[in-house]
Amino acid sequence: MSNTGKKVYDLKNLRAAKIGEAEKALAGGDGAAYEAAIADVKNFNMEIEQHEALIAEQGRFNDGDSKFESLAQTQAQKREDDMAKSRLERLTSGNEYVNAFATAMKRGSSPDKRNDEDLAPLYNAMTQGEGDGEAGGFLVPIDVINRIRELRRDFVSLDTLLSHEQVYTSSGSRVIEKEGEVVVATPVSELAPTPTLSGPRFKPIEYKVLTYRKMLEVSNELINDEAAGLMAYLAKYLERIERNTNNAKFISLLSQAKVNEEAIQGFGDLKRVLNTLLDPALSTGATILVNQNGFNYLDQLEDATGRGLLQPDPTNLTRHSILGRRVVAVGNKFMPDAADGATRISIGHFGEFATKFSRVGFNIASTNIGAGAFENFGYQIRLAFRMDQRVVDNEAIVNGLINY
Repeated sequence: MSNTGKKVYDLKNLRAAKIGEAEKALAGGDGAAYEAAIADVKNFNMEIEQHEALIAEQGRFNDGDSKFESLAQTQAQKREDDMAKSRLERLTSGNEYVNAFATAMKRGSSPDKRNDEDLAPLYNAMTQGEGDGEAGGFLVPIDVINRIRELRRDFVSLDTLLSHEQVYTSSGSRVIEKEGEVVVATPVSELAPTPTLSGPRFKPIEYKVLTYRKMLEVSNELINDEAAGLMAYLAKYLERIERNTNNAKFISLLSQAKVNEEAIQGFGDLKRVLNTLLDPALSTGATILVNQNGFNYLDQLEDATGRGLLQPDPTNLTRHSILGRRVVAVGNKFMPDAADGATRISIGHFGEFATKFSRVGFNIASTNIGAGAFENFGYQIRLAFRMDQRVVDNEAIVNGLINY
């Protein structure tokens, strides 16, 4: 790995640690500590972007090396995407957009017919964020998106463990630097030729955003109530649907880990995985993912004095850790045991393992005529959001089986 690449790798680990500090501060109600941690995260983001841009520029004209050219193109696209995201958030914020959105829901307006002046804010946002309107709906107000983010804190959302990237095209690729062999400089005699060091190796990660849809029946009373009530209801429902979909998609990726079915038969095996099977930089920021049965197993582990090894977070008693690593538990129905009865467990840095690629926001369209809405004196609302999840580093986690 190049010096610049190693610096990026270290900065990302430091950023992950600061994000963890911010989460603890927020859960504990320490506003000052939260703001300080977020400020550090922003500084790390800036440094990471600068170093990644440097990597691209250092090799972009290196004998027409396609890897570097692709990396430079990725950096340019990311800058354009960030600017587009900022513009779109401005367009979907404020009372004017919320009121127009509520009006569209009440009227059952179609985004295909852009002839209603009352809905001009919605059309403007669609032009900026969707262009071709392929998801067939209006973009949800940013206030609803923010409320969804708040609701995520109250539930187990594996979405928070992933890396995230907002994209504005339905498919594409990102270039990442692969971990290579350890390269060191060697001593040479005066005037002797300088040995050539191997440069960084890159691999493309391709994504293809798919549309996920769900129908929601809403009463006539709610759709005609004040906009705030409708927005709160939509936020609650959207969060649940997106969370369950993201969780199921993410768990389906776990089998792509390089190490699967590692035997876990006690506390010593947990330490062995963290100490020897994960890179030290990944181990320090690792999370332990289990189902309800796995959590119960960890909860019964004790040290020599009979003290439980699974410890609650003093700032948030709903969170737990073991060996200093956060433990996240999901329902057995999402992460079922193996066919032979062994309980699955995944250990590692999930932010390095996989990335979620998301198109902007949610899309919503409504009708009070079709899909059973007329018969039930209500509205049928079609919800749609678009995303893809891809494995980036299959060595960042280890999958194990707990045998009782």
